[in-house]
Amino acid sequence: MLDSGVYLVKELGGKEKHSYLIITNTPNGAFYQINGGVMQYLREDTFEGSYEVLGRLRRPLDIKLVRLNLEWRDSEGHEFETSMTDIQLLRNLFQSYPELAKTFGSKKI
Repeated sequence: MLDSGVYLVKELGGKEKHSYLIITNTPNGAFYQINGGVMQYLREDTFEGSYEVLGRLRRPLDIKLVRLNLEWRDSEGHEFETSMTDIQLLRNLFQSYPELAKTFGSKKI
C-alpha cells in the first residue's frame, strides 16, 4: 500500500497519458484521487492493469503549461470546442456566453 502523498502515474494501454494521484491514509482506510477527481476508497488491486505508479512527487509540483480543452453541444446537436491556456480566457468565455456557464454548473449568471 502506498504512503500518503502525491504520485505520478501512467495509464496502461493505448495512448501514453500521465496523471497525478493523491493517496490519503486515514484510520478509516486509504483513499485515492486522480487529477482532482472524486476521492475513492483504495483497495490493494485498485490500479492493477490500469495504472503504473512511476514515483512519488514533492510539492510544489513543477508545472510548465496548462491547457484546458472545453467541448460542448447545443440543443440542435452542433458541436463546439475551444482550447485555452489562461484562466481569464475561460472567464471571458463564460461572461460572453452565460448559458454555457450555467450548463457547466455556475450559479452566477
